[in-house]
Amino acid sequence: MKNNNKGFSLVELLVVVAILSVLAVGTTLSYRAVRSADVRKAASTFEEMMKSVRTECMGKAETHYLYVYKESDGYYYVISSTKSSSLTQIKSMSGVQKLCAKSIDISCETESGSDSITTGTYVTIYFEKGTGKVKYSCNGTDGGNLTGVVVKRGSKTSNVIVAYETGKTSVHK
Repeated sequence: MKNNNKGFSLVELLVVVAILSVLAVGTTLSYRAVRSADVRKAASTFEEMMKSVRTECMGKAETHYLYVYKESDGYYYVISSTKSSSLTQIKSMSGVQKLCAKSIDISCETESGSDSITTGTYVTIYFEKGTGKVKYSCNGTDGGNLTGVVVKRGSKTSNVIVAYETGKTSVHK
């Protein structure tokens, strides 16, 4: 007798559903890991920039400034020995580089609060000669003592902790 079954058995269907479930979980975990890595990378890059400016300020006659601003497609930074109080001038400086994607949020923490870097705003960070104290301003207005930088995307956060008296930094994930 010929048996022409043209369908799937329940076991075959369950195996396919199980395989698809494993693939979906793996994809979700990979996506979360990539998002966390972007936040950590942006925080580490920010810390490296601060260390570079600190080294330049402590080792050379002129003061160097770290400018960070946000555009519609992400955050940008430039290190310069030119003091600027204009976002237009900062954008035109040579050496501007992209820091991270627009989906990441960056804010600067002070003893009195925090300033988010939003589109159209910029922050300036520099170090005092001799002491290494961190100086900070937002849109050209003195922002007080910088105590940290928070880099965040959704629930993923990395902090650049700043010892403002000495200018030393460290990243906490």
